[in-house]
Formats: sequence, C-alpha cells, structure tokens
Amino acid sequence: MIKRLLVLLFLFLSYSSFGQLVYPAKWTFKTGENKNGEVELIFNIKLDKGWHIYSQFTPDGGPLPMVFTFDQKECYSLSGKVVEPKPLQEYDSSFMVNVYMFYGEATFKQKIKVKDPSCKITGKVEYQACLESCIQLDTAFSFTVGKSKSEILPVAVDTLSNNSKNDTVVEAVAIAVASTSDPNKPNALEEGCGFSTGDTPKSNRSFLGIFLAGMIGGLLALLTPCVFPMIPMTVSFFTKRSGSRRKGIKNALIYAISIIFIYVSLGLLVTVSFGSDAL
Repeated sequence: MIKRLLVLLFLFLSYSSFGQLVYPAKWTFKTGENKNGEVELIFNIKLDKGWHIYSQFTPDGGPLPMVFTFDQKECYSLSGKVVEPKPLQEYDSSFMVNVYMFYGEATFKQKIKVKDPSCKITGKVEYQACLESCIQLDTAFSFTVGKSKSEILPVAVDTLSNNSKNDTVVEAVAIAVASTSDPNKPNALEEGCGFSTGDTPKSNRSFLGIFLAGMIGGLLALLTPCVFPMIPMTVSFFTKRSGSRRKGIKNALIYAISIIFIYVSLGLLVTVSFGSDAL
C-alpha cells in the first residue's frame, strides 16, 4: 500500500513540475513617447531562472529564431525592424554554430508610424524557451494607441503594463500557448485531449456522449502499433499465471479495475487541485 501511494505521489509531482514548465516567460508591453505620429512599441520579457530564448538573428543551421509578426493594417506602418539588446553569444555543440541568446530579462523595441490614433496594432511573437529542452511558444499582443487618460486593461494570461507618458492608452494582452500557426486550430495542450476552443461548448456535451467518445477512442487505441502487439502477451500472462479460467477472469478484472481506479483518482486529484480544465 505504501509503495502504491509513493507511486501516485511521484506521478502527481511530475505533473505539477510539467505544469510549471509550460509558461517560463512573462511578457509586458507598453509604448514610448508619441513624436510626430511615430510611436515606439516596447516588448519586455522576463524568463524564469535558467531559461533562455534565442535572438531574431540566429545563424543558418542554428535553432529557430524569434519572430515578431505584425498584422498588416492601413492605419499604421512599421519604421524599420524590431531592435533587440545585445545577446549573449555561445557555441552550441548540438548545432555546431554560435548561437545568440537572452537570459533573465530582455527588451525589444519597434517604431511605428501611426496614421489613425485609434488604430489597433496586433500580432504575435514566436520564440523558443529552453532549459534542458526547448518548447515552442506564441505570445499574442494587441496595442490600441489613443488620446485619452492612461489605464490598465485586463490581461489574459501574462502580465500587463501600461504607459504613463503623454496620456496614451495602451492595451496589451499576452497569451502564451504552445505554438500553432493557425489561430482557429487548437494549441498543443488542447489537441492532446481531443478537443479545441472551436468545439461545441461544454454545456452541449452530455456525460453519455463523453463516455461513448472515450469508449470508442479507447477501442481505436487498441489498434495502434504500440498497443495491439501487447494484447496476446497480456492475455497469455493471465491465462498461464492463473491456472484456471475462472481465476484468469478474476485476475483480468482486478487488473482492469485497478487501471480505471488509478486514472480516475489521478484525474480527480488534478481536477480538484488545478480546476476542471487543467487536463
């Protein structure tokens, strides 16, 4: 019993550790002074200890570079490219090239010419955050530059910063998700669970429908190459080990019920601890 509890504890801790690694970067956004219709957008990133991101200017054969993408609109135009601070240069034996990285905190700046003060500037930053391994992330941003009193607006996931100069309103929303090039597609975390943000609302899903979908998915999973060859091995294990048909069925039922109990218990534990949408 103690061994089983320890196994459950380690599984729970590993899940918690994984959850903490999903968002190692915190973004804040603000604008600089408005000079003759030219505004500076400021992107600041703070990384968890030990994590790093790569520069926009990684050499050929190196890791994926950071990319700033601005949605094209007639109400503004870009002045030059995104300016970044001086990165740390290091030789990477995996890529066999010098790579350019940022640790801790870094600030990126982009100047724009605003044709309409109420223009909404949107886009995203694509980047890799790395510790022992790398994860690909997107951070969406949205700025609205106007002529009214500064205020702090709601934030979706990451932190929010407002501009205190020249009575400029700044709306900045940062959403760090696993990378997907199409905003209508589910991100990697959702995709693994078999649903997306575009699916039918939860209120329209019956428990029976969810149960049947799970059953069908489980049966289809039996046909996968990594599961199907294990079926005869498992069956022969119970038949030869049990000695009789009745005892074999009993052992198989105990085996199946134990699997159900373990996964349901872990699911309930995660749900109670982190919320119904954690998994």
